[in-house]
Amino acid sequence: MKAYARIVSSQVVEIITVPPGRPLSDMYTAELVVTCVEVPAGETVAVGSGYSDGLFAPPPPPQVTPADLAAYVAAKQRAMLAAPFSYTLSDGSTTLTTCCDQDSLTGINGLTQWATTPALNAHMPTRAYYNADWSSHVVAPAEVIEFVAAVGAHVQALYDKAAAAGTAIMAGAITTTDQVDATMAGLSRPAGT
Repeated sequence: MKAYARIVSSQVVEIITVPPGRPLSDMYTAELVVTCVEVPAGETVAVGSGYSDGLFAPPPPPQVTPADLAAYVAAKQRAMLAAPFSYTLSDGSTTLTTCCDQDSLTGINGLTQWATTPALNAHMPTRAYYNADWSSHVVAPAEVIEFVAAVGAHVQALYDKAAAAGTAIMAGAITTTDQVDATMAGLSRPAGT
């Protein structure tokens, strides 16, 4: 089968395939045939490809809409929340890790309840904390409170970056996923850890 590209304003608007031995002019009007160019065998041409001076050019990249970019921000945010977050306590003795997805934060909230409620921690002054990799450390209430503050700062920074990306998308200042990546970069660890 032969393939023809119908050209309008230096752009491919249609690909027409013709059975072997059948001329294009037998199937289409003369007005349409004069807008068509045979696609060389082995060359990949698609609707949207450019055509100039006898040469085809690849089509431009698809336009990314603000809705596409917002969905990308949300997916990136979910992935970053699900990734392990590590924090080394200020005395340098222990590094604790957690993910910041909903299930992990529910566990952190329970640990916070223990650490901030004297009636609970008076009978159990330390308890085991299980890291994201299931290794464990014995922690005291003050260590939990420090860790939870770091987790909260990390999550807030992530939400702030996502909000900034969303605002920039709506203002037209961010138009590519690379720009979203740059805006949301640097949130894998809090500053100083």
